Amino acid sequence: MRLFTVLICALLVSTTGFSQNNVGIKTDGSLPDSSAKLDIQSTTQGLLMPRLTTAQRNAMPKKTAGLLVYDIDKQTLYIYNGSNWNALAAVSGNELQAFSTGAIPDKAGDSYGCSVSISGDWAAVGAYGYDKPGGLTDCGAVFIYKRTNGLWAQTQILTATDAQPGDRLGFSVAIDGNRIVAGASLATVGSGFYHGAAYVFENTNGVWAQTDKLTASDAASGDYFGSAVAIEGNSIVIGAPGDDGTGTTDEGCAYWFRYEASIPDWVQDHKITGTLAASNDKMGTSVSVSVGFALIGIPGRNNNAGYATLFQKSNTSYFDFNPMLPAGSRCGQSVFMKNATIILGAPNATVDGKANRGKVFMYNGYSQNGDVLLPALNADDNFGASVSFSNGYLLVGATGRTVNGNSSQGEAYLFKQGVGNFGNTIWEYKRKINVNNGTINEFYGQSVAISGGNVLVGTEWPQGSKGKVIFLNIEE
Repeated sequence: MRLFTVLICALLVSTTGFSQNNVGIKTDGSLPDSSAKLDIQSTTQGLLMPRLTTAQRNAMPKKTAGLLVYDIDKQTLYIYNGSNWNALAAVSGNELQAFSTGAIPDKAGDSYGCSVSISGDWAAVGAYGYDKPGGLTDCGAVFIYKRTNGLWAQTQILTATDAQPGDRLGFSVAIDGNRIVAGASLATVGSGFYHGAAYVFENTNGVWAQTDKLTASDAASGDYFGSAVAIEGNSIVIGAPGDDGTGTTDEGCAYWFRYEASIPDWVQDHKITGTLAASNDKMGTSVSVSVGFALIGIPGRNNNAGYATLFQKSNTSYFDFNPMLPAGSRCGQSVFMKNATIILGAPNATVDGKANRGKVFMYNGYSQNGDVLLPALNADDNFGASVSFSNGYLLVGATGRTVNGNSSQGEAYLFKQGVGNFGNTIWEYKRKINVNNGTINEFYGQSVAISGGNVLVGTEWPQGSKGKVIFLNIEE
């Protein structure tokens, strides 16, 4: 402590003034104001507070009322009131603004943020409009971010080794540990058009590289294979909503791939076609995979009423989730599952007479699992446009939501799983996630992802489809 005091005095000696019982650090040479114990004056420098991650701040061994630090996860100052930390940039922590990042390079038409995924300290952001040097317009890319000491920084831009103009890699993206799968839904396979493909990338010592390209064994023009992707461990599920069945058009389907270590390679296991398939079902618009099950959205079923099906790989059985919504609800436009938690988004559902307000359905296994306790929502909010879940937290996008008077600026909502009356499950609203500087028709919440306490919200539409994403670290 004595050495620290000596060092501070040495640093301040040339600019420090003393007056009675106060101290001034002033570049103009004037004495400190008598009303202040410490008076700092400068026209070129500021005051730098101790900088801590959220975890480091909460783990401080000793805290006293009035303690002030800068939280690098939350991007704001926090003050300790003797029992709790309070953010100084907002009325409450629940209203603390997220911070956004743009693509690098930042170009109109990149559609950066069209898809997002997060796993631990790695994040992947799709940009299907990215142009690779050499005339590869709209070949698409995946932007990789790494979280270090609480800060997210871009580390790589991934493109396909056989990229072609218009492939649109990054239309969908999913990350699990050290593997990423990304869809290129307009890629050409063989002589037709828009068959679609998916690419696998793996992380070795912090560097991501392509390891495989996946295509459907029965690829056909207009299948749009890769419109949705999901990965868990050695399983990948890929949606192809344009697939035509026997006598049907755009019936859609999904494909299950497994990693066979003995080859080693990814092998197509199943083509999943669902039950009572019909034209324009668009099965595979959304997909998720967990513990040997695939959850597949079918938003076009029954004149766009929509529903979802759960496929069990071990015995190739199906279970349909059908909330019996009216036509146009688009249930299954978004889906997510983790272990026994199953989530369906119906962004065009009419609720309380409000058209396109949207609704989210929660299930535990095969049983509906409580209500999502919503904030006040309005017609055309499209709540449920995207969904994600992690460690008891539910994240939902509402792309049509009016924010600060801007129609369809969009935002996302965070909920926490809890227990209500009589032991029934409730999903308690915790906070909204948006930006202060948004404008109309930006559609934040187009894509959402959550892993642990880290949240990622994306949209491809701001600034002429340059796109943006929001990073946030949640805390209660």
